[in-house]
Order: sequence, then C-alpha cells, then structure tokens
Amino acid sequence: MLLKAIRSNRYLPKTILVAHVHKSQGKSRLLGILTVVNKMSSTSDKPAING
Repeated sequence: MLLKAIRSNRYLPKTILVAHVHKSQGKSRLLGILTVVNKMSSTSDKPAING
C-alpha cells in the first residue's frame, strides 16, 4: 500500500513529532522524530538518488 502510494505520487508524509531536548546552560533545542513509515520512505530513496 505504501509503495503504491509513493509510485502514484499520492503519498503524504505524516507530521513530525517535535520534542524539546534540554541542554546545559538552561537552553533547549528542538528534536524532530520521524514516524516509521516516513523513515522507511526517506531511506528507500537514497540508493536511487546516490546511484
């Protein structure tokens, strides 16, 4: 189903979960956490782009 959606250009990635990571000195930074499906689809494109 995912592959079919990607091939037909109908795949819309879900929003990224954002977490605040506290750093030293009282600062924080944002950390974007991908969903499993988004991670699989982004890593599946790398061989085609790099090859």
